[in-house]
Amino acid sequence: ADCAGVANGDATEDQCGVCDANPDNDCTQDCAGNWGGDAITDDCGICGGDNASCADCAGVANGDATEDQCGVCDANPDNDCTQDCAGTWGGDAITDDCGVCGGDNSSCADCAGVANGNSYIDGCGVCNDNFYDDCAQDCTGTWGGDALEDQCGICNGDGLSCVADLSLINFNSAGSIEIWYYAPSPIAGFQFDITGLQLESAAGGLAQDNGFYVEVSNAGRVIGFSLSGGLIPAGSGLLTTLYFNQITAPITLIDTDAVLVYPGGSDQFIVNLESSINHGQPDCLGVYYGGAFLNACDVCVEEGTIIDEDGDGEDDCWLDADEIPDIFTLSQNYPNPFNPVSFIDYALPNSDYLTMNIIDIQGRILKNIFYEKYHSVGKYTQKINGTDLKSGIYFIQLISSNNILSKKIIVLK
Repeated sequence: ADCAGVANGDATEDQCGVCDANPDNDCTQDCAGNWGGDAITDDCGICGGDNASCADCAGVANGDATEDQCGVCDANPDNDCTQDCAGTWGGDAITDDCGVCGGDNSSCADCAGVANGNSYIDGCGVCNDNFYDDCAQDCTGTWGGDALEDQCGICNGDGLSCVADLSLINFNSAGSIEIWYYAPSPIAGFQFDITGLQLESAAGGLAQDNGFYVEVSNAGRVIGFSLSGGLIPAGSGLLTTLYFNQITAPITLIDTDAVLVYPGGSDQFIVNLESSINHGQPDCLGVYYGGAFLNACDVCVEEGTIIDEDGDGEDDCWLDADEIPDIFTLSQNYPNPFNPVSFIDYALPNSDYLTMNIIDIQGRILKNIFYEKYHSVGKYTQKINGTDLKSGIYFIQLISSNNILSKKIIVLK
């Protein structure tokens, strides 16, 4: 019989004294070795344990949660508590733009309140970062003032204390011209060049009255100086009179490099040059204000000169009244059209300087035939050479001192 009293039965008694024929429910030992005991091994591997020996801060056995420096337990390292700039874990102190922990950027702020900015306060109390806009001192030393130094170096001056004038007065074609001056203070010396005159000497005026030596050159240079410290007084008057023996150019003026010197020679005036003399054109002998002229024979003669080659006592080159043109005229050229040579006649009732040009239909000068050529009263014929002109329409232009005449010409090649 088995343990249940059944003959040849299958029941057996397990370690816990239980008799049955089911081996699946046989009594077993727990982790402590007790048959039929209930002790188990916890998640930490401890028999009869409560998982505490391997629990993380959240009480999870073998869990990943950790407690950071601020006492917060979780399994996310990205939100772990950190120290602020003061060393406080979880604190909110930060370093400002000036590098100061817990600062407000004021320790390195510029005048505009910008940390590490470039703005500054200029002499006028204006804060900005543009030095081109900086306040400046005027000539009186006032920051932001508007006082200016004039051309004479005077603060708030009128610009006239260093300005003098030289003028040409009372020109006499027989050989003299006066130099007048104005100066706001005395003159210790002077030098200037005068154009268009061949000078001989200088005399008179306040220069001579105050012991100045005045030297001139044929080329027109005038130098005045005193060996005794004399001064030409401030104000205006006749500086000196220049004497000349020849007029050499159409215009007489004082050149722009004129110098008037302050007393002591330390500086010089700014010189304004006033007036000039226009001598016009010379006569046919090249003499300004001369009386020579081209007679009817195209010979340059002086007034009263006659040419009497036939010995009849009369001027062979004298024009009778009926030979003197009534008006200034320019005739049509002949032939026209032409290639390459044509002729044109013109006449003038008074002696004059004439210019003849060939111009295109836009009025541009293409060729000058003669320029400011002296002509006596009479009739003339001029040859026109069109070799260097293309086929087309042009104009002959004749210019006198008070009139311009023109005729259309045609070049046909």
